[in-house]
Amino acid sequence: MIRLNFYYFFTSEGNCRMLKCLHTAITCFVFTLSSSAFGFELGTAEESPEKNLKKSIESVIFHADPTAQVGIKIVSLKDGKTLFEKNSNEKFIPGGSLKVVTAAAALQLLGPNFCFETSLYTNGLVDKGVLKGDLFLQGSGDPSLTGNDLDNLIFELKLLNVKEIEGDLVFDATEFDDLPLAPGWMWDEKLRYRDSPVDALVINHSCVNVWVKPSQMITMAPLVRIQPEIPGIVIENNASMGNIDRKKNTIKVSTKNIIQKDVIHIEGLMSLKSKTILHRIPVKNPQLYAATEFSERLKSNGIKHFGKIRFEQMQKNTKYLATHRSDPMFDLTMHMLKNCDNLYANCFFKKVGRNQYGKPGTWPNGSQAIRDFLEELNEPLYAKAVILDGSGESAYNMVTPNQMVSLLSWVDKEFIYAPEFISSLSLSGLDTSLRKRFGSKHMKNKIRAHVGTLKGVSSICGYATTRDSETLAFAIMINGFIKKPREIKEEIEDRVCDLLTRFSRED
Repeated sequence: MIRLNFYYFFTSEGNCRMLKCLHTAITCFVFTLSSSAFGFELGTAEESPEKNLKKSIESVIFHADPTAQVGIKIVSLKDGKTLFEKNSNEKFIPGGSLKVVTAAAALQLLGPNFCFETSLYTNGLVDKGVLKGDLFLQGSGDPSLTGNDLDNLIFELKLLNVKEIEGDLVFDATEFDDLPLAPGWMWDEKLRYRDSPVDALVINHSCVNVWVKPSQMITMAPLVRIQPEIPGIVIENNASMGNIDRKKNTIKVSTKNIIQKDVIHIEGLMSLKSKTILHRIPVKNPQLYAATEFSERLKSNGIKHFGKIRFEQMQKNTKYLATHRSDPMFDLTMHMLKNCDNLYANCFFKKVGRNQYGKPGTWPNGSQAIRDFLEELNEPLYAKAVILDGSGESAYNMVTPNQMVSLLSWVDKEFIYAPEFISSLSLSGLDTSLRKRFGSKHMKNKIRAHVGTLKGVSSICGYATTRDSETLAFAIMINGFIKKPREIKEEIEDRVCDLLTRFSRED
Protein backbone atom coordinates (compact mmCIF):
# COMPACT_ATOMS: atom_id res chain seq x y z
CA MET A 1 0.00 0.00 0.00
CA ILE A 2 2.79 2.36 0.83
CA ARG A 3 4.56 1.60 -2.43
CA LEU A 4 1.38 2.37 -4.40
CA ASN A 5 0.88 5.70 -2.62
CA PHE A 6 4.53 6.60 -3.16
CA TYR A 7 4.26 5.89 -6.87
CA TYR A 8 1.05 7.81 -7.09
CA PHE A 9 2.62 10.78 -5.29
CA PHE A 10 5.39 11.11 -7.85
CA THR A 11 3.21 10.58 -10.91
CA SER A 12 0.21 12.62 -10.02
CA GLU A 13 -0.18 15.74 -12.12
CA GLY A 14 -1.67 17.56 -9.20
CA ASN A 15 1.56 17.38 -7.27
CA CYS A 16 4.09 18.60 -9.84
CA ARG A 17 4.91 21.70 -7.83
CA MET A 18 5.39 19.64 -4.68
CA LEU A 19 7.64 17.27 -6.64
CA LYS A 20 9.91 20.13 -7.75
CA CYS A 21 10.18 21.48 -4.21
CA LEU A 22 10.99 18.06 -2.84
CA HIS A 23 13.62 17.49 -5.56
CA THR A 24 15.30 20.79 -4.68
CA ALA A 25 15.33 19.98 -0.97
CA ILE A 26 16.83 16.53 -1.55
CA THR A 27 19.54 17.98 -3.82
CA CYS A 28 20.55 20.59 -1.22
CA PHE A 29 20.59 17.98 1.51
CA VAL A 30 22.82 15.60 -0.48
CA PHE A 31 25.24 18.41 -1.43
CA THR A 32 25.50 19.59 2.17
CA LEU A 33 26.10 16.04 3.38
CA SER A 34 28.79 15.43 0.74
CA SER A 35 30.54 18.71 1.55
CA SER A 36 30.62 17.88 5.25
CA ALA A 37 31.88 14.36 4.63
CA PHE A 38 34.86 15.50 2.55
CA GLY A 39 35.73 18.52 4.69
CA PHE A 40 34.94 21.19 2.09
CA GLU A 41 33.33 24.47 2.93
CA LEU A 42 30.57 26.06 0.92
CA GLY A 43 31.93 28.85 -1.19
CA THR A 44 35.42 27.30 -1.73
CA ALA A 45 34.96 27.27 -5.46
CA GLU A 46 34.48 31.03 -5.37
CA GLU A 47 37.63 31.74 -3.34
CA SER A 48 40.71 33.16 -5.07
CA PRO A 49 43.62 30.92 -6.12
CA GLU A 50 45.82 32.80 -3.62
CA LYS A 51 43.51 31.89 -0.71
CA ASN A 52 43.33 28.29 -1.85
CA LEU A 53 47.15 28.17 -1.99
CA LYS A 54 47.35 29.47 1.59
CA LYS A 55 44.83 26.88 2.80
CA SER A 56 46.68 24.07 1.04
CA ILE A 57 50.04 25.04 2.55
CA GLU A 58 48.49 25.38 6.02
CA SER A 59 47.05 21.89 5.59
CA VAL A 60 50.48 20.50 4.67
CA ILE A 61 52.02 22.03 7.80
CA PHE A 62 49.14 20.90 10.02
CA HIS A 63 49.48 17.26 8.99
CA ALA A 64 53.29 17.17 9.33
CA ASP A 65 55.46 16.54 12.41
CA PRO A 66 53.85 18.49 15.31
CA THR A 67 57.27 18.95 16.96
CA ALA A 68 58.67 20.82 13.95
CA GLN A 69 59.13 24.59 13.98
CA VAL A 70 58.25 25.75 10.48
CA GLY A 71 59.06 29.07 8.83
CA ILE A 72 57.97 29.86 5.29
CA LYS A 73 57.82 32.89 3.04
CA ILE A 74 56.70 32.94 -0.60
CA VAL A 75 56.74 36.10 -2.71
CA SER A 76 55.71 36.72 -6.30
CA LEU A 77 58.51 38.37 -8.28
CA LYS A 78 55.88 39.59 -10.72
CA ASP A 79 54.22 42.07 -8.36
CA GLY A 80 56.22 41.71 -5.12
CA LYS A 81 53.20 40.51 -3.15
CA THR A 82 53.50 37.90 -0.43
CA LEU A 83 51.50 34.78 -1.28
CA PHE A 84 52.20 33.00 2.00
CA GLU A 85 54.17 33.49 5.19
CA LYS A 86 54.41 31.70 8.49
CA ASN A 87 56.94 32.61 11.17
CA SER A 88 58.77 34.50 8.42
CA ASN A 89 60.51 36.87 10.85
CA GLU A 90 61.51 34.16 13.34
CA LYS A 91 65.15 33.06 13.38
CA PHE A 92 66.02 29.60 12.13
CA ILE A 93 69.21 27.57 11.72
CA PRO A 94 69.43 27.46 7.91
CA GLY A 95 71.89 24.62 7.38
CA GLY A 96 73.42 24.37 3.91
CA SER A 97 70.91 26.73 2.28
CA LEU A 98 73.10 29.51 3.74
CA LYS A 99 75.36 28.88 0.73
CA VAL A 100 72.86 31.01 -1.21
CA VAL A 101 74.11 34.00 0.80
CA THR A 102 77.76 32.96 0.41
CA ALA A 103 77.40 32.65 -3.37
CA ALA A 104 75.77 36.07 -3.75
CA ALA A 105 78.41 37.72 -1.54
CA ALA A 106 81.33 36.04 -3.33
CA LEU A 107 80.06 37.11 -6.76
CA GLN A 108 79.43 40.65 -5.52
CA LEU A 109 82.62 41.17 -3.49
CA LEU A 110 85.11 39.16 -5.56
CA GLY A 111 83.44 39.27 -8.98
CA PRO A 112 82.49 36.44 -11.36
CA ASN A 113 85.88 36.59 -13.12
CA PHE A 114 87.96 36.42 -9.94
CA CYS A 115 90.52 33.59 -9.89
CA PHE A 116 92.53 32.11 -7.03
CA GLU A 117 96.28 32.03 -7.67
CA THR A 118 98.81 29.45 -6.50
CA SER A 119 102.37 30.50 -7.26
CA LEU A 120 105.99 29.40 -7.17
CA TYR A 121 108.78 31.73 -6.03
CA THR A 122 112.45 31.37 -5.17
CA ASN A 123 115.14 33.29 -3.31
CA GLY A 124 117.87 31.72 -5.41
CA LEU A 125 119.09 31.25 -8.98
CA VAL A 126 119.17 28.36 -11.42
CA ASP A 127 122.75 27.30 -12.22
CA LYS A 128 123.44 24.31 -14.47
CA GLY A 129 120.12 22.66 -13.65
CA VAL A 130 120.34 23.29 -9.90
CA LEU A 131 118.06 25.75 -8.12
CA LYS A 132 120.45 27.21 -5.56
CA GLY A 133 117.96 28.49 -3.03
CA ASP A 134 114.57 27.70 -1.52
CA LEU A 135 111.43 26.99 -3.54
CA PHE A 136 108.25 28.58 -2.19
CA LEU A 137 104.73 27.35 -2.94
CA GLN A 138 102.25 30.08 -1.96
CA GLY A 139 98.54 29.30 -1.69
CA SER A 140 95.68 31.79 -1.78
CA GLY A 141 92.79 29.60 -0.64
CA ASP A 142 91.94 27.83 -3.91
CA PRO A 143 89.59 24.93 -3.01
CA SER A 144 89.80 23.50 -6.54
CA LEU A 145 93.59 22.97 -6.72
CA THR A 146 94.55 19.44 -7.86
CA GLY A 147 97.65 17.32 -8.28
CA ASN A 148 97.46 17.90 -12.03
CA ASP A 149 97.66 21.64 -11.40
CA LEU A 150 100.85 21.02 -9.42
CA ASP A 151 102.24 19.10 -12.39
CA ASN A 152 101.60 22.14 -14.57
CA LEU A 153 103.50 24.35 -12.13
CA ILE A 154 106.37 21.86 -11.99
CA PHE A 155 106.45 21.81 -15.78
CA GLU A 156 107.31 25.52 -15.63
CA LEU A 157 110.31 24.57 -13.47
CA LYS A 158 111.37 22.02 -16.07
CA LEU A 159 111.21 24.73 -18.74
CA LEU A 160 113.74 26.64 -16.63
CA ASN A 161 115.94 23.50 -16.73
CA VAL A 162 115.52 22.86 -13.00
CA LYS A 163 116.61 19.29 -12.24
CA GLU A 164 117.55 19.66 -8.62
CA ILE A 165 116.54 21.91 -5.70
CA GLU A 166 119.42 22.64 -3.37
CA GLY A 167 117.44 24.56 -0.74
CA ASP A 168 114.25 23.88 1.20
CA LEU A 169 110.65 23.50 0.09
CA VAL A 170 108.65 26.23 1.84
CA PHE A 171 104.85 26.16 1.94
CA ASP A 172 103.09 29.47 2.58
CA ALA A 173 99.44 29.13 3.67
CA THR A 174 99.28 32.43 5.59
CA GLU A 175 96.52 33.80 3.36
CA PHE A 176 94.10 32.31 5.93
CA ASP A 177 94.39 31.80 9.67
CA ASP A 178 95.06 28.31 11.03
CA LEU A 179 91.58 27.62 12.49
CA PRO A 180 89.96 24.96 10.27
CA LEU A 181 86.68 24.75 12.22
CA ALA A 182 84.15 27.56 12.60
CA PRO A 183 82.20 28.35 15.78
CA GLY A 184 79.24 26.02 16.24
CA TRP A 185 80.57 23.11 14.21
CA MET A 186 80.12 19.57 15.53
CA TRP A 187 83.70 18.57 16.29
CA ASP A 188 82.95 14.84 16.64
CA GLU A 189 81.01 14.36 13.39
CA LYS A 190 82.27 12.08 10.65
CA LEU A 191 84.03 13.91 7.83
CA ARG A 192 83.04 13.45 4.21
CA TYR A 193 84.77 14.52 1.00
CA ARG A 194 82.88 17.81 0.85
CA ASP A 195 83.70 18.61 4.51
CA SER A 196 87.48 18.93 4.15
CA PRO A 197 89.21 21.30 6.61
CA VAL A 198 89.59 24.90 5.41
CA ASP A 199 93.10 26.08 4.57
CA ALA A 200 94.83 28.46 2.18
CA LEU A 201 96.76 25.58 0.64
CA VAL A 202 94.44 22.72 -0.26
CA ILE A 203 95.27 20.08 -2.86
CA ASN A 204 92.84 17.38 -4.05
CA HIS A 205 90.35 18.55 -1.43
CA SER A 206 92.95 17.35 1.14
CA CYS A 207 91.57 13.84 0.63
CA VAL A 208 93.48 10.58 0.57
CA ASN A 209 92.30 7.70 -1.59
CA VAL A 210 91.51 4.68 0.58
CA TRP A 211 91.23 1.38 -1.28
CA VAL A 212 89.62 -1.59 0.50
CA LYS A 213 90.29 -4.90 -1.27
CA PRO A 214 89.02 -8.37 -0.30
CA SER A 215 91.63 -10.71 1.13
CA GLN A 216 92.00 -14.23 -0.24
CA MET A 217 91.07 -15.92 3.02
CA ILE A 218 87.90 -15.49 5.03
CA THR A 219 89.90 -15.51 8.27
CA MET A 220 91.88 -12.42 7.25
CA ALA A 221 90.80 -8.77 7.30
CA PRO A 222 90.32 -6.90 4.02
CA LEU A 223 93.45 -5.27 2.60
CA VAL A 224 93.69 -1.49 2.96
CA ARG A 225 95.92 0.89 1.00
CA ILE A 226 96.05 4.70 1.02
CA GLN A 227 97.51 7.22 -1.41
CA PRO A 228 99.26 9.53 -0.87
CA GLU A 229 100.82 8.11 2.28
CA ILE A 230 100.63 11.12 4.59
CA PRO A 231 102.80 10.96 7.74
CA GLY A 232 100.78 10.51 10.91
CA ILE A 233 97.73 8.77 9.43
CA VAL A 234 96.59 5.79 11.51
CA ILE A 235 94.48 3.02 9.94
CA GLU A 236 92.10 1.17 12.27
CA ASN A 237 90.94 -1.84 10.26
CA ASN A 238 88.13 -3.58 12.13
CA ALA A 239 86.48 -4.97 9.01
CA SER A 240 86.20 -8.69 8.30
CA MET A 241 85.58 -11.01 5.36
CA GLY A 242 82.36 -12.96 4.94
CA ASN A 243 80.94 -15.60 2.61
CA ILE A 244 78.17 -13.27 1.45
CA ASP A 245 76.87 -11.86 -1.81
CA ARG A 246 78.98 -8.87 -2.87
CA LYS A 247 75.84 -6.73 -3.04
CA LYS A 248 75.51 -7.17 0.72
CA ASN A 249 78.83 -5.52 1.59
CA THR A 250 78.59 -3.33 4.70
CA ILE A 251 82.08 -1.78 4.49
CA LYS A 252 82.28 1.74 5.91
CA VAL A 253 85.32 4.03 5.77
CA SER A 254 85.25 7.17 7.91
CA THR A 255 87.17 9.64 10.00
CA LYS A 256 85.99 12.00 12.74
CA ASN A 257 86.64 15.68 13.20
CA ILE A 258 88.95 15.28 16.20
CA ILE A 259 91.72 17.85 16.22
CA GLN A 260 95.34 16.68 15.70
CA LYS A 261 94.40 13.06 15.05
CA ASP A 262 94.18 11.44 11.63
CA VAL A 263 92.53 8.10 12.28
CA ILE A 264 90.74 6.34 9.44
CA HIS A 265 88.26 3.71 10.56
CA ILE A 266 87.34 0.70 8.39
CA GLU A 267 84.49 -1.48 9.62
CA GLY A 268 81.82 -3.85 8.35
CA LEU A 269 81.66 -7.09 6.36
CA MET A 270 83.16 -7.62 2.89
CA SER A 271 82.39 -10.36 0.39
CA LEU A 272 85.16 -12.59 -0.92
CA LYS A 273 83.80 -11.84 -4.41
CA SER A 274 83.71 -8.09 -3.92
CA LYS A 275 85.52 -5.65 -6.16
CA THR A 276 87.98 -3.15 -4.70
CA ILE A 277 86.16 -0.24 -3.06
CA LEU A 278 87.50 3.34 -3.23
CA HIS A 279 86.75 6.04 -0.66
CA ARG A 280 88.05 9.63 -0.55
CA ILE A 281 88.67 10.67 3.05
CA PRO A 282 89.77 14.16 4.19
CA VAL A 283 92.82 14.53 6.42
CA LYS A 284 93.19 16.97 9.31
CA ASN A 285 96.37 18.70 8.13
CA PRO A 286 95.92 20.13 4.61
CA GLN A 287 99.40 21.71 4.58
CA LEU A 288 101.12 18.42 5.38
CA TYR A 289 99.05 16.81 2.63
CA ALA A 290 100.11 19.57 0.21
CA ALA A 291 103.78 19.16 1.11
CA THR A 292 103.65 15.39 0.67
CA GLU A 293 101.82 15.62 -2.67
CA PHE A 294 104.13 18.34 -4.04
CA SER A 295 107.27 16.46 -3.00
CA GLU A 296 106.05 13.26 -4.63
CA ARG A 297 105.20 15.06 -7.85
CA LEU A 298 108.61 16.73 -7.97
CA LYS A 299 110.15 13.27 -7.74
CA SER A 300 107.86 11.78 -10.39
CA ASN A 301 108.80 14.66 -12.71
CA GLY A 302 112.49 13.92 -12.27
CA ILE A 303 113.37 16.86 -10.01
CA LYS A 304 115.50 15.97 -6.98
CA HIS A 305 115.23 17.64 -3.60
CA PHE A 306 117.56 17.15 -0.66
CA GLY A 307 116.59 20.01 1.67
CA LYS A 308 114.02 20.37 4.42
CA ILE A 309 110.28 21.03 4.31
CA ARG A 310 109.11 24.19 6.10
CA PHE A 311 105.75 25.86 6.69
CA GLU A 312 106.03 29.63 7.01
CA GLN A 313 105.33 32.94 5.31
CA MET A 314 107.29 33.61 2.16
CA GLN A 315 110.26 35.94 2.46
CA LYS A 316 110.34 39.33 0.82
CA ASN A 317 112.43 39.99 -2.28
CA THR A 318 111.75 36.59 -3.80
CA LYS A 319 111.70 35.95 -7.52
CA TYR A 320 108.46 34.95 -9.27
CA LEU A 321 108.57 31.67 -11.22
CA ALA A 322 105.06 30.52 -12.18
CA THR A 323 101.36 30.76 -11.31
CA HIS A 324 98.34 28.52 -11.60
CA ARG A 325 95.01 30.35 -11.88
CA SER A 326 91.80 28.63 -10.89
CA ASP A 327 88.61 28.66 -12.92
CA PRO A 328 86.68 31.94 -12.52
CA MET A 329 84.45 32.49 -9.50
CA PHE A 330 81.33 31.96 -11.60
CA ASP A 331 82.37 28.35 -12.32
CA LEU A 332 83.53 27.76 -8.74
CA THR A 333 80.24 29.09 -7.38
CA MET A 334 78.30 26.79 -9.69
CA HIS A 335 80.33 23.82 -8.44
CA MET A 336 79.73 24.82 -4.82
CA LEU A 337 75.94 25.09 -5.15
CA LYS A 338 75.30 22.16 -7.47
CA ASN A 339 77.56 19.82 -5.45
CA CYS A 340 76.83 21.20 -1.94
CA ASP A 341 80.60 21.61 -1.46
CA ASN A 342 81.29 22.92 2.03
CA LEU A 343 85.03 23.40 1.46
CA TYR A 344 84.41 25.74 -1.47
CA ALA A 345 81.85 27.75 0.53
CA ASN A 346 84.17 28.21 3.50
CA CYS A 347 87.17 29.15 1.35
CA PHE A 348 84.99 31.83 -0.30
CA PHE A 349 83.92 32.98 3.17
CA LYS A 350 87.48 33.50 4.42
CA LYS A 351 88.58 34.97 1.09
CA VAL A 352 86.00 37.77 1.12
CA GLY A 353 87.06 38.50 4.70
CA ARG A 354 90.70 38.69 3.66
CA ASN A 355 89.91 40.94 0.68
CA GLN A 356 87.73 43.30 2.70
CA TYR A 357 89.78 43.51 5.90
CA GLY A 358 93.30 42.36 5.02
CA LYS A 359 95.40 39.29 5.61
CA PRO A 360 94.73 36.75 6.97
CA GLY A 361 91.22 35.62 6.11
CA THR A 362 89.46 34.48 9.28
CA TRP A 363 86.03 33.30 10.40
CA PRO A 364 85.33 36.67 12.13
CA ASN A 365 86.33 38.91 9.24
CA GLY A 366 84.54 36.65 6.78
CA SER A 367 81.43 37.00 8.92
CA GLN A 368 81.79 40.77 9.03
CA ALA A 369 82.28 40.99 5.25
CA ILE A 370 79.08 38.99 4.63
CA ARG A 371 77.15 41.11 7.14
CA ASP A 372 78.41 44.30 5.53
CA PHE A 373 77.24 43.03 2.15
CA LEU A 374 73.77 42.22 3.48
CA GLU A 375 73.36 45.40 5.51
CA GLU A 376 74.25 47.46 2.47
CA LEU A 377 71.18 45.95 0.82
CA ASN A 378 68.90 46.56 3.81
CA GLU A 379 70.51 47.35 7.16
CA PRO A 380 67.38 47.15 9.37
CA LEU A 381 66.39 43.79 7.87
CA TYR A 382 69.77 42.06 8.19
CA ALA A 383 71.10 43.72 11.35
CA LYS A 384 70.29 40.72 13.54
CA ALA A 385 71.36 37.97 11.11
CA VAL A 386 74.03 35.65 12.56
CA ILE A 387 76.36 34.17 9.93
CA LEU A 388 79.49 32.46 11.21
CA ASP A 389 80.58 30.32 8.25
CA GLY A 390 80.02 30.03 4.53
CA SER A 391 78.72 26.47 4.36
CA GLY A 392 75.92 26.58 6.92
CA GLU A 393 77.47 23.85 9.09
CA SER A 394 77.41 26.00 12.23
CA ALA A 395 74.52 25.44 14.61
CA TYR A 396 74.94 29.09 15.66
CA ASN A 397 73.90 30.55 12.30
CA MET A 398 70.54 32.31 12.54
CA VAL A 399 68.53 33.86 9.70
CA THR A 400 64.85 34.35 8.93
CA PRO A 401 62.82 33.17 5.92
CA ASN A 402 62.07 36.85 5.24
CA GLN A 403 65.80 37.65 5.03
CA MET A 404 66.43 34.81 2.59
CA VAL A 405 63.50 35.72 0.34
CA SER A 406 64.50 39.40 0.40
CA LEU A 407 67.97 38.42 -0.84
CA LEU A 408 66.48 36.25 -3.59
CA SER A 409 64.18 39.11 -4.63
CA TRP A 410 67.13 41.54 -4.73
CA VAL A 411 69.08 39.10 -6.89
CA ASP A 412 66.20 38.92 -9.37
CA LYS A 413 65.56 42.67 -9.52
CA GLU A 414 68.91 44.39 -8.98
CA PHE A 415 71.90 42.03 -8.90
CA ILE A 416 74.15 42.63 -11.89
CA TYR A 417 75.31 39.01 -11.74
CA ALA A 418 71.81 37.53 -11.41
CA PRO A 419 72.18 35.22 -14.45
CA GLU A 420 75.40 33.72 -13.02
CA PHE A 421 73.84 33.30 -9.59
CA ILE A 422 70.52 31.80 -10.66
CA SER A 423 72.07 29.38 -13.14
CA SER A 424 74.32 28.10 -10.32
CA LEU A 425 71.34 26.91 -8.26
CA SER A 426 70.35 23.27 -8.59
CA LEU A 427 67.63 22.60 -11.16
CA SER A 428 64.83 20.19 -10.31
CA GLY A 429 64.93 16.86 -12.08
CA LEU A 430 68.47 17.47 -13.31
CA ASP A 431 71.08 18.38 -10.69
CA THR A 432 72.25 16.10 -7.92
CA SER A 433 70.43 17.47 -4.86
CA LEU A 434 67.08 17.92 -6.64
CA ARG A 435 67.13 15.15 -9.24
CA LYS A 436 65.31 12.50 -7.22
CA ARG A 437 63.14 14.84 -5.15
CA PHE A 438 61.55 16.79 -7.98
CA GLY A 439 61.76 14.45 -10.94
CA SER A 440 58.04 14.30 -11.77
CA LYS A 441 56.96 15.69 -15.14
CA HIS A 442 55.16 18.80 -13.86
CA MET A 443 58.03 19.74 -11.50
CA LYS A 444 60.98 19.09 -13.80
CA ASN A 445 62.93 22.29 -14.52
CA LYS A 446 60.45 24.27 -12.37
CA ILE A 447 62.51 24.62 -9.17
CA ARG A 448 65.92 26.31 -8.85
CA ALA A 449 67.05 26.11 -5.26
CA HIS A 450 69.62 25.06 -2.67
CA VAL A 451 68.95 22.75 0.25
CA GLY A 452 70.27 22.37 3.77
CA THR A 453 70.38 19.53 6.27
CA LEU A 454 71.77 19.25 9.80
CA LYS A 455 70.58 17.27 12.78
CA GLY A 456 67.06 18.57 13.44
CA VAL A 457 67.43 21.10 10.60
CA SER A 458 66.08 21.08 7.06
CA SER A 459 65.64 23.91 4.56
CA ILE A 460 65.26 24.81 0.91
CA CYS A 461 65.50 28.29 -0.61
CA GLY A 462 65.22 29.43 -4.20
CA TYR A 463 62.83 30.06 -7.06
CA ALA A 464 59.75 28.21 -8.33
CA THR A 465 57.98 28.59 -11.67
CA THR A 466 54.18 28.29 -11.53
CA ARG A 467 51.80 26.80 -14.08
CA ASP A 468 51.38 30.33 -15.48
CA SER A 469 55.18 30.72 -15.85
CA GLU A 470 55.22 33.19 -12.94
CA THR A 471 58.40 33.17 -10.84
CA LEU A 472 58.14 32.92 -7.06
CA ALA A 473 60.95 33.39 -4.51
CA PHE A 474 60.57 31.11 -1.52
CA ALA A 475 62.27 29.98 1.66
CA ILE A 476 61.20 26.98 3.76
CA MET A 477 63.02 26.43 7.06
CA ILE A 478 62.28 23.66 9.54
CA ASN A 479 63.98 23.21 12.92
CA GLY A 480 63.54 21.08 16.01
CA PHE A 481 61.97 17.97 14.47
CA ILE A 482 62.64 14.44 15.68
CA LYS A 483 61.88 12.59 12.47
CA LYS A 484 64.48 11.75 9.85
CA PRO A 485 65.32 14.73 7.60
CA ARG A 486 64.14 12.81 4.53
CA GLU A 487 60.67 12.40 6.04
CA ILE A 488 60.42 16.10 6.86
CA LYS A 489 61.54 17.06 3.37
CA GLU A 490 58.88 14.82 1.85
CA GLU A 491 56.11 15.89 4.23
CA ILE A 492 56.62 19.65 4.03
CA GLU A 493 59.22 20.93 1.58
CA ASP A 494 58.38 18.67 -1.34
CA ARG A 495 54.62 19.12 -0.95
CA VAL A 496 54.85 22.90 -0.70
CA CYS A 497 57.09 23.05 -3.77
CA ASP A 498 54.62 20.82 -5.58
CA LEU A 499 51.82 23.27 -4.74
CA LEU A 500 53.90 26.18 -6.03
CA THR A 501 54.58 24.57 -9.40
CA ARG A 502 50.87 23.71 -9.76
CA PHE A 503 49.70 27.18 -8.73
CA SER A 504 47.77 29.24 -11.29
CA ARG A 505 46.01 32.55 -10.88
CA GLU A 506 43.52 31.50 -13.54
CA ASP A 507 42.06 28.59 -11.54
